Amino acid sequence: MLKATPPRSSASFFPYFLNTHLKERIFSNQSNRMRDEDLLPLLEESFANLDYSFNDGESNRACQNRAIMVLKELLNNYEGKKIAIGTHGAVMTLMMAYYDSKYNLDFLRSLSKPDLYKMEFSGQKLLCVERLWS
Repeated sequence: MLKATPPRSSASFFPYFLNTHLKERIFSNQSNRMRDEDLLPLLEESFANLDYSFNDGESNRACQNRAIMVLKELLNNYEGKKIAIGTHGAVMTLMMAYYDSKYNLDFLRSLSKPDLYKMEFSGQKLLCVERLWS
């Protein structure tokens, strides 16, 4: 469900929405942030096996499903219009991988954080992807 959020300033010229389904992937049920050296083996396993989850965390498949649900809803509601989506790198990669398997762990590791990509659709079909950040 998309929830409209009022503008934070009078400089906002377009409506924007917050959606918790685009939040960062939950890697573990522990509240502490994982160190990068602990996260890498988890990422490798979770990209090799989409259903793998660590310590009651979220699998790549579960994360991808919740993100794609939002993307499909946006594509339906705003067909033919330009929209912007802000999310975390792993979520973005999984959304892109839904349409093309070349968006994988190597792609995720190549992101500059922050990064910016343009995805062009015709209905629900992905036509092209272009990196805009340099």
